[in-house]
Amino acid sequence: MLSASVVAANFWSTWTVWWTGDAMGVLLVAPLLLSLRAPTPALPRKRGRESSLAGGWNMGQWRRGLELAGLLAATGLVTYLLFQSRLGLQYVMLPLIMITAWRFGLLGASMAALIASGIAIWSAIQGTGPFFSETLLEKMVTLQVFNVSVALTSFLLACFVEARERQEEMSRLYASAQHGNEEKTRFLHMAAHELRTPITVVMGYLSMMSDGTFGSVPDAWRRPFETLLGKTRELNAIVADLLEASRIEAKALPRSHDQLDLRSVVQDASERARARANLLGAEIDTLLPSNPVPIEADEKQLGRILDNLINNGLSYTTRRPQLSIRVSSEGDRAMVRVADNGAGVAESERERVFERFHRTTDPAFRNVAGTGLGLFIGRGLAEGHGGTLTIESSTPEKGTVFALALPLSLAEPARVTEVSSESGRPPNRVEEPAVEASVA
Repeated sequence: MLSASVVAANFWSTWTVWWTGDAMGVLLVAPLLLSLRAPTPALPRKRGRESSLAGGWNMGQWRRGLELAGLLAATGLVTYLLFQSRLGLQYVMLPLIMITAWRFGLLGASMAALIASGIAIWSAIQGTGPFFSETLLEKMVTLQVFNVSVALTSFLLACFVEARERQEEMSRLYASAQHGNEEKTRFLHMAAHELRTPITVVMGYLSMMSDGTFGSVPDAWRRPFETLLGKTRELNAIVADLLEASRIEAKALPRSHDQLDLRSVVQDASERARARANLLGAEIDTLLPSNPVPIEADEKQLGRILDNLINNGLSYTTRRPQLSIRVSSEGDRAMVRVADNGAGVAESERERVFERFHRTTDPAFRNVAGTGLGLFIGRGLAEGHGGTLTIESSTPEKGTVFALALPLSLAEPARVTEVSSESGRPPNRVEEPAVEASVA
């Protein structure tokens, strides 16, 4: 306009034409350039097993390349013929572009769309076919509507095809991972099952040899026997964890639930941990309600959950361990909260700690023995009882609170232990529950 090439009255019409041309360039040329820079271009896609050609593409890739060239040539020819006709049939070539997009994704779609658009522009310049006797504005409208229709049709279909292929690939990878996981579970179950018998035999003979069943044991042999027996017990515990984990994954846990008082189960678990706690100088404070907390559960499995939680609290701390075990009734749920003063669990790790074989990477606990199955087994056993096992709260360097929730039972527990400070029993504090539960 400043050079008098465009009069001021035509500024907006000229700007609109210029902007539309730039927009068509972005819409039609940019996708082709981006598809050429893609790390895994749509051409060629190998389908099936085909023989390879030395030094280059295999036979299948050559066929794909020829197929693309044929489709592009057909697109150009059909578009040219349609734009030479005044019947207004230019959109008849859209199925051909859609086939190219379906077969070759974004690369094929962008090539076909650019070829069709180029022929349409040339026809508009020549004034042939649908552009015959149209004004400049009418030619622009007809041309841009055609270009937009071609671009959107081809690119949307290409995106759909690639999204479908990614979904199929993800489904295939997921199925493969599931199959591998099932095979690993079968192997672990078989290995653990086959190892249990020889380990039991070895442990039995070591016990008899160390206690003098086969004759007096030299003093120099006693400590090695004790060490071997201890390591054999550790190996047996690992095998038991593997078997329990495989049963949980296979949903093959035995069902032998009895009517219990949760206070008794917690009290027994606290007493089992007393010996180790004394060696570590740890403090275990148990808070029990005055009224029974009836549940229907497998006492052995429930005890295993509590043992894992208590042992974790005793192991994963750099200070003198302090644990608090609190039992309560909340609505229709029985709750056991095990609070420790350990290293804590980061927010991002609070679900991962319940995964199989998950171990902390903290160098301070590198020597803590274990398989990384304790919390995985604990959550599986809790869910098998219709309950949950979660991390209720955790603060780095201050401690973690694990919450075990179980359904309350309406039946009277078969075994109710009188809560008192008996001789030889761990000290317990008796308190009224925070929420009264209605128990028939």
